[in-house]
Amino acid sequence: MGSLPPSISNMSNLETLWLSFNSIEGTIPTEFRSQWEVRRFPNSSEQFSGTISEEIWNLNMLRLVSFHGNFLTMDDIDTPLFNMYLEILGLHQNDLNGVIPGSISNASNLIWLSLQFNSFTGVIPNSLRNLRNIKNLDLASNNLATDSSARSSFLISLTSYSNKLTSKIHTRLWNVKNLQELNLSSNLLSGSLPPKIDNLKPTYLLDFSVNQL
Repeated sequence: MGSLPPSISNMSNLETLWLSFNSIEGTIPTEFRSQWEVRRFPNSSEQFSGTISEEIWNLNMLRLVSFHGNFLTMDDIDTPLFNMYLEILGLHQNDLNGVIPGSISNASNLIWLSLQFNSFTGVIPNSLRNLRNIKNLDLASNNLATDSSARSSFLISLTSYSNKLTSKIHTRLWNVKNLQELNLSSNLLSGSLPPKIDNLKPTYLLDFSVNQL
C-alpha cells in the first residue's frame, strides 16, 4: 500500500524495476527524469493512476516500458515523447482514449507494441507503418476504424480484433513474408479473401471471423 517514493530515482545504477502485483497508488514520480540508467520499467498491475508523465519518455536508456493493467490516462500525448531507443511498449488494459498518438512512430526501434483493451478511437495512424522493425503489433479491443495494413517485413503477429475496421483487407498484408499470426476478427471488414492469401505460408493462425466477408 502507499505510493512510490521519489527517492527511488536516486538509485543511479538501477537497470530493472519490478513492482508488479502490488497495491501501489498514485502517480509515477517525475523524479525519474534524472534516472538515466533505467533500461526497463515493467510496472504492471500495480494500480497506478493518473497520467503518464512526459519525463518517463525522456529516459534515453529506456528499452522496455510496460504499464499494463492500471488506470493510467494520456493527456496531450500527441507530441514527440516516445524516444527512439524504446523497443518494447506495453500500455494495454488502461484507460487510454482518443486517437493513437502518431508520435509513437518516434520510437523507431520498437519491436513489440501492445495497446489492446483501451478506448482508442479514430483511424489507425499511418505513422505506425513507419515502425519498420515491429514484430508484434496488438491493437485489439478498442474502437479503431479503417486501415488493416502493415508494412514491416519483420512483422510476426498482428492482432486487431474487436474494433470497427471497415472496407477490404489491405493487399499489403499478403506480402508480409514472416507473418505467423493475423487476427482481424469481430470487425466490419467486407469483400473477399484474395488468392494471394497463399503467400502467408508461415502463418499458423488466421482469424477473420465475425466480419462481413
